[in-house]
Amino acid sequence: MDGAQWSPNSVLARLSGPARAALLALGTEVTVPAGRRILHQGEDGDTVYVLLAGAVKVTAVEGDREPLLAVRGAGDLVGEMSVLLHAPRSAGVVTCGTVVARVVPGTNFRAYLRTFPEAAIEVAGMLGDRLRWANARRIDIAALDAAARVRRVLVALAEAHGRAGPNGHELGAPLTQEDIATLAGVRLNTAEKTLRALSRANVVRLGYRNIVVRDLDGLRDSVLVPGLPGGNGEKWRA
Repeated sequence: MDGAQWSPNSVLARLSGPARAALLALGTEVTVPAGRRILHQGEDGDTVYVLLAGAVKVTAVEGDREPLLAVRGAGDLVGEMSVLLHAPRSAGVVTCGTVVARVVPGTNFRAYLRTFPEAAIEVAGMLGDRLRWANARRIDIAALDAAARVRRVLVALAEAHGRAGPNGHELGAPLTQEDIATLAGVRLNTAEKTLRALSRANVVRLGYRNIVVRDLDGLRDSVLVPGLPGGNGEKWRA
């Protein structure tokens, strides 16, 4: 397998051929149907999932709610934090659709990182990217209005997981408008209003569990804010 089938930002796409082949030779391959919980928050997990196809949602139980924290797609890893920290799972993971993955025992994964320092660096970079995502969402909440936060989440998802197609950039997972609202930290009706405005402006195309960014450059420009990475928030204001 070469890296072309995965997001260019994913670990599998970044690895050299030998390091990628060694990782893909570990563990066993599984196919998991949609809606299955493959990792449970709080469990003492000692396996890493290397996602080969499909996407998963990362969630965390908070009282009687289970908000969406992140999306992971083909080429990404999930479960690695527990393995590296020898700690319980900090979140749960649920498949969005059919997912194909390699399930790698923790001891094998740690040995692999010691054998391939290149892979250890890429995993560290992946964890850094995730920290930057979390920090960006905190900055957004402090600095931007709700509609702008929705637009920034769309840009971040398209850049991290999307792939360009004939109709635009898909977001890498079948996400609902409620999922977008949760990631942006806004009310559902605000997300719906913002997405409708973007649809009318032909910036996004809305479908059932499917949002396609038709004008990624325009969406980026719409959220540029002085002092922040990315736009002024005026062009597509709902």
